[in-house]
Formats: sequence, structure tokens, C-alpha cells
Amino acid sequence: MAGESYSRAYKVYQWIVEDWQRTLMVCSLVINLHDDMRTWLKYASLCGKSGRLIEAFQHTQHFVQGMQQQAQHAAEDKQHQQELHKLMARTPTCFLELGEWQLSLQGFNDSTIPKELQYYSHSTKHDRN
Repeated sequence: MAGESYSRAYKVYQWIVEDWQRTLMVCSLVINLHDDMRTWLKYASLCGKSGRLIEAFQHTQHFVQGMQQQAQHAAEDKQHQQELHKLMARTPTCFLELGEWQLSLQGFNDSTIPKELQYYSHSTKHDRN
């Protein structure tokens, strides 16, 4: 699969955010974002580690929305269900990171508390450990 080839190539660019960004933009012309969610999630994590919290927040939020959409369509396809199950294992971490990044971006105040609590609640809901 083409996505797997690109995934191996991304390992070369492991810590260079700008190169990852350029490569992903070119790949997105060929590969549907929903078919390559794992790589975009790695990119979001790299953005967060590099201090690009807005980009990390946006890409992670997009990942979570994509997961919700895929969950609605997975009922008919066994292979799709298996791939979705693998990606769902990352969902608790995504919600946790969303809460942390929102706190870093907007601070702790009356307007941000409900959303942060929602992210942390979703994280706990998806992983009871």
C-alpha cells in the first residue's frame, strides 16, 4: 500500500517538522487523509513536542473527528473495523493531549474549563486505566 511506503519514508524526517509538513502536503494529493490518519497523528505529536501547539491541537482534533466519522461507517466492513480498532487505541492519548494543549494555548479560566474537562473525561472514557 502506498501509505506504508510513505510511512517508512517519514521515519527519515523524524524530528524535522517543516520537512514532515511539506512531505505530507504532497502525499495528501495522492493519499486520502482518512487513509493515512496514523501518519498525521504522528505529525501532530511531533508538532506538540516542537512547541507548535496550535498545529498539534488542530491536527489532533481533526484525527478525533475522523475517528468518530469512521466509527459510524465501520459496521459493514470487517477489515475497516480492525484498522479502526488499532487507531482507537490512540484516542485516549489524543483527548489527553487536546486538554493539555488547550490549557497551554488558552490558559486556565472560566471559559476554557468546560472544554478541558470534556477532553479529560473523554480520555478516561476511552481508557479506564
